[in-house]
Amino acid sequence: MPPHDWFPEDDTDPPDPDPPEPDPAQWTPNGEPREAYGGGGILDYWVQMTAAEATDASGPVEYFFECTTEPVFNSEWQSSRTYSFRIGESGQGHRFRVKARDQFGNETAWSEELPAN
Repeated sequence: MPPHDWFPEDDTDPPDPDPPEPDPAQWTPNGEPREAYGGGGILDYWVQMTAAEATDASGPVEYFFECTTEPVFNSEWQSSRTYSFRIGESGQGHRFRVKARDQFGNETAWSEELPAN
């Protein structure tokens, strides 16, 4: 479903039926999910990841990052290609994937699912 605040500029044209490219979504080189230590003790680990830029002829694109092992770590739909959050303890084995959508709600297939290392 398209975001509530996105509207086509010209509603007389038929909506774009194609998802953003690349399809399926991709990770940037070195953008795969990875853990990073925040420096504040054993529970100060973060996970960060970056999707490859998706483009669509209809306009803006949003990204959704899914943690397939713990949904509480999922993102919301967001315009940023980068997602990071505090995971707490290191080495939990959580796995992530990403997809993109255009302003009409056309979604790419999921990226490769990868563990946060």
